[in-house]
Amino acid sequence: MNNNIYSTIYEDICGYIQGSTDNLEFKSSVSDVRVDLIVEQKKFLKLWGQVKDCDNISIQGVIVTLLKPEYINNKIEYKVVKTTKSDCMGIYQFEIDELDKGLKYRVVVDDI
Repeated sequence: MNNNIYSTIYEDICGYIQGSTDNLEFKSSVSDVRVDLIVEQKKFLKLWGQVKDCDNISIQGVIVTLLKPEYINNKIEYKVVKTTKSDCMGIYQFEIDELDKGLKYRVVVDDI
């Protein structure tokens, strides 16, 4: 069954802390080691929506795919970026790097 999906776009710029690592080597004479880590805050765009049928009833467990355009041989082809399933309220969510927010993504719902 194919359903027509109507989308409303809301922008919500969010942020998260990107982790950091440091390599350590312990000397036998050292009993106290301090390791300060510097983390970088990254911003992302949260893309989300709700999958509903033609009667406006939310649909749980539907596979939703986020596609990103790529230009190959002067043609646009869409590459799968992420997939997710709609939750018990039919809601799905993706996080997109803020640097990529100018691209024209495509959101696809599998046949139900």
